[in-house]
Amino acid sequence: MKKIITEQPSLSDLDCLDFNYIDQGIYNGDEVKKNIMGTRFTTVARNTIDYWTVSRNNKKPQSQQEFSQHVQNLKFSQRPIHIYIHIPFCKQKCLFCAFNKGEDLCTYSYDDYIECLIDQYNRFLDVFPNKRPIIGSIHIGGGSPNIIGAENIRHLISQIKKTSCLDGNNTEISVEFSLPTVDLDFLDALFDSQVSRISMGIQTMDSETRKAMKLPPLTSKLNEILYYLNKKIPVINIDLITGFPEHTLRKVLKDHAFFIEHPVVNSISSYLLNPAHASGLLQQILYGTIKKLPSHEDSALFRLHTILLMRQKGWVRNGTNTYVNPGKIIEKNFNIISGRECIGSFNYDDCLFALGASSIGSLPGCRFENIRDPEEWIIDIKKGGYGIDLGKTYMEQQNDLALWSFPLNSNGISKKVYNEFIENNAIASQQDVVFRQLIDEGLIYESEDHYSLTILGEIFMGHIVRLLKNPGERGALDKEIKNLFLSAKNNLGRNFNKEKIL
Repeated sequence: MKKIITEQPSLSDLDCLDFNYIDQGIYNGDEVKKNIMGTRFTTVARNTIDYWTVSRNNKKPQSQQEFSQHVQNLKFSQRPIHIYIHIPFCKQKCLFCAFNKGEDLCTYSYDDYIECLIDQYNRFLDVFPNKRPIIGSIHIGGGSPNIIGAENIRHLISQIKKTSCLDGNNTEISVEFSLPTVDLDFLDALFDSQVSRISMGIQTMDSETRKAMKLPPLTSKLNEILYYLNKKIPVINIDLITGFPEHTLRKVLKDHAFFIEHPVVNSISSYLLNPAHASGLLQQILYGTIKKLPSHEDSALFRLHTILLMRQKGWVRNGTNTYVNPGKIIEKNFNIISGRECIGSFNYDDCLFALGASSIGSLPGCRFENIRDPEEWIIDIKKGGYGIDLGKTYMEQQNDLALWSFPLNSNGISKKVYNEFIENNAIASQQDVVFRQLIDEGLIYESEDHYSLTILGEIFMGHIVRLLKNPGERGALDKEIKNLFLSAKNNLGRNFNKEKIL
């Protein structure tokens, strides 16, 4: 019997809540679900950030001291470490952004924040077995890192270098900045600090879309900055997003073609819009003040055509969502691109030091999350703490990480590593079954000694990550995504119809 229940579901309903309800009122064509491009999928991934979500059943530290002791007892590999430094401040608050919330400091200064970043790194080194670790990559993101100013970025990078060892000429130093607020002094500081890669978030060139997403209009400053960077920074990356409201295939291809043909740009990170974290955007759509997101089928077509366009022009995948033009990058610079723009780990024994408010890091046997509020994070560091949120830090790591994160790694996964998973019972039999099914379905390509995503697999990358997780961790990821969508809907202050079959 079919019974209609009108209610506003609570967070306790997450287990029974289906994803069809999540899509209600957000995507065009959400009333009809059909398989896309002959795959098992009826949607594109709704979330492209929280891949490393851990089941809440895993053990959490009860104190800073317990966390410190746990880290000291971990077994670290001899591989280079990676550092992500988060600068969560921005002068603007773009409607779609998952990372920046327009945060700023009230009590403290940017100088305070930078000194706390350095203190936090040194505090980690105090419990790290190798007091001067080799660094594989440093990524400074945000937010808008340029907001801290030229002298602060110089000081920050120099202090990290001073307490660590760079991997010869193989350490990538990557810095993001915002076009409207960056100045030449900041860029000069990047040159002085031997930054090897910059990334600038343009997102879209379309003026109507930019206005709707509260992005500032583009000006001649874009070309001025690009030509100022030319031949001074080896890798010049542009961030683009597909799947904005009112996006069409023509608009998407025009965005990508502009930068593919640009004489200075040699790297493009092309992302699928992540609505799960964009609560402001979801609420505007649900209120009807902004049009719905493109249908899942259209969004998949956007991904397909952008990947094909870049490949057709000779660009190659070198990162999670990044394509580079090898003809515009000399070999020694091409080889140091870390491909870690999603700021996550690819292996169980990876060491990713995450510094700064709200950033997430991982160690071999630990996943930690920093305190979200910058002021509270600074207070904790000044009191001698690690800046971590104990309630979101887990003293366990997912042993099968290299399996389910391999779609995010353009290098794929070797058969040797995969066979070791099987021999050591590191993955459940169900995970192996799913992996083989994905090969049969044309989403994973099997070569003589390697597995990698096909183009079809790249389009549905987020789904493949989810499917390769063991059931418990997959459930944790699903809950996180549902929670984000549901919170946005509940915050509207109005009811939504939910239909259950009883």
